[in-house]
Amino acid sequence: MNRPPSADSAGVLSVTQLSVTYPVRRGWLRRPADLLALKDVSFELRAGETLGIVGESGCGKSTLARAILQLVAPSAGSVSWLGQPVNPESREQLRALRAGMQIVFQDPLASLDPRMAVLDIVAEPLREHRRELSAEQRAQLVAAMLSRVGLSPEVMRRFPHEFSGGQCQRIGIARALVLEPRLLVCDEPVSALDVSVQAQIVNLLRRLQREMGLSMLFISHNLAVVRHLSQRVLVLYLGRVMELAPRDALFEAPRHPYTRALLDAIPLPDPVRAREREVNPVRGEVPSPIDPPGGCVFHTRCNWAQARCVSEEPLFEPVTDAHRVACWRWQEIAAARAEAE
Repeated sequence: MNRPPSADSAGVLSVTQLSVTYPVRRGWLRRPADLLALKDVSFELRAGETLGIVGESGCGKSTLARAILQLVAPSAGSVSWLGQPVNPESREQLRALRAGMQIVFQDPLASLDPRMAVLDIVAEPLREHRRELSAEQRAQLVAAMLSRVGLSPEVMRRFPHEFSGGQCQRIGIARALVLEPRLLVCDEPVSALDVSVQAQIVNLLRRLQREMGLSMLFISHNLAVVRHLSQRVLVLYLGRVMELAPRDALFEAPRHPYTRALLDAIPLPDPVRAREREVNPVRGEVPSPIDPPGGCVFHTRCNWAQARCVSEEPLFEPVTDAHRVACWRWQEIAAARAEAE
């Protein structure tokens, strides 16, 4: 297990009440409407920490990552990087920001330009952000970074179609880290890979994090990977934060019904334990983000929903200093679980 950052670790990233709205058209008349992809998301990331971000497809995980990096424009809220508010209108600040905050994408092959050799792919950030370097110096840095991600420098003249999916993802990681950023955003970096290759990439990321002092945002559907890699976990549903907690607290004692349902969906390799486990599956389908439910957005699928959940949006309440949950009935749920155990 990763060692959690110390309590006095400095925060490198602060996200406050971040919201993202996309204009869309709906119905056969194509009337304009707003799709609220994120609503009032707030958290801080400490130096050297990995924050796992989980939730179903369409819950806003990738939108959150792109809004932090200013790849999509937030409609409200703010992002602070190393104590300085990010100004999306300042091209100079965004240029410096992107040198220190890099991203690894989900599809390892699609994220690489098929017309470019590995040398040019990995060196592209250096050409943009370190223009004082000569071609020879860039090649040396690329060779060194390829070695760090487990690839031979001899592959620099080859093209992406000549590599496996896992090798392409290593190239993508090398491109993201060649500038030695402080923050690495991993957007489903192992979901397109075979299970054995997933383990290799996750272990590579852990090693590089230790060596380079990285902070990471790790987005994944695979909760087992999130538990292995993260110190804290943020749970999103329809663009809202349902729960934010230290890893062990969330996996061992989840307070939100949605978090519990996600954990219940993790397959158990032991068939006897799998049959004995009490499972509370999520019912129904995810509502449309164009017309989300009122009150708690999860109430249409929640076994614990009551009248208050339909009419009032829950507060993001503290369970402990480090554990917060957005549920009106979390204390009753915790008591019921303790009695059952």
